[in-house]
Amino acid sequence: MNDVNDIRIELFGAEEPFEADVCDEPKRPVGICLVGAAGKMGNAIVEQIKLISTHSDAGPTRSAGPAAHYEAPISTHSDAPISTHSDAIPLENAAYLASAIEHEQSPLLGSPVSAIPNITYTSDLAAGAMASDVIVNFSAAESVARTISVAIAQRKPLVCGVTGLSDGTMDALKQAAAHIPVLYDANMSIGIAVMKKALRLLAQLLDFDVEISEVHHRHKKDTPSGTALSLAHTIAQVRPQSTVTCARAGMRADGDIGISSSRGGSAIGTHNVMFLGEHEMVSLSHQAMSRAAFATGAVRAALWLRAQDSGWYSMEDFVSP
Repeated sequence: MNDVNDIRIELFGAEEPFEADVCDEPKRPVGICLVGAAGKMGNAIVEQIKLISTHSDAGPTRSAGPAAHYEAPISTHSDAPISTHSDAIPLENAAYLASAIEHEQSPLLGSPVSAIPNITYTSDLAAGAMASDVIVNFSAAESVARTISVAIAQRKPLVCGVTGLSDGTMDALKQAAAHIPVLYDANMSIGIAVMKKALRLLAQLLDFDVEISEVHHRHKKDTPSGTALSLAHTIAQVRPQSTVTCARAGMRADGDIGISSSRGGSAIGTHNVMFLGEHEMVSLSHQAMSRAAFATGAVRAALWLRAQDSGWYSMEDFVSP
């Protein structure tokens, strides 16, 4: 695809790898360029910024920085610790919506973001990125190639939660990590990240069959879910002889990690991993009660990523000691 070739040109022409300056105004609010701002996840992130900013300890003022727009900040404060990195992100640190990006045919272009009306939707990704500190993409898969190119050109850390990406686009994301910090994950919830760590241990200690089931809303485009595949691949890293099998027909083969999918209603996302032995079963389950679980994780990951050097990261890295 041409977009992948364009990305490689940018990569080969990139400057020295991104090095985080952790001493550069550590308390300054972080501006987020949100790609796919009017989508389901985009709206959840915007709403989360508005909701948590009303309880922020950071205050309404902002230190000088690159962002052109400012809203009341979102504090990283929560009632309970969510990760072992919580101490690395000061509670007085905050994020704000610097720009809201939508596709060129969007009827929303030029109109205000309802939750944060002093920001308007735009299709100018380059300008939006310039006004921000971190790019967060939860748009359609076809938007990712352009986002990578702009992130590299402007040396902006990139958080990407888009699923259903082609092999070429995933390769381009990984190549970009040689030049900028890139955090990619199919699921931005803290719970799933911790669940993956538990799965590694269970897969190592239990010589049981493994089956994964997932349920999502009727409009989800990819099957199986990116999260289900990610959970399966996490187990397969511990069991390299395994084979991930989707929509199995017939008997189960030794070493299979089976994935079954259901679509219907408005289910946000439920994932169940079963370790099935001869006489017992161990299961781990995660249910997203709302998209706020993903939105909160994405914002906190963006704050954390700004303080990292160039490299490839996941939510597991974020919750690691």
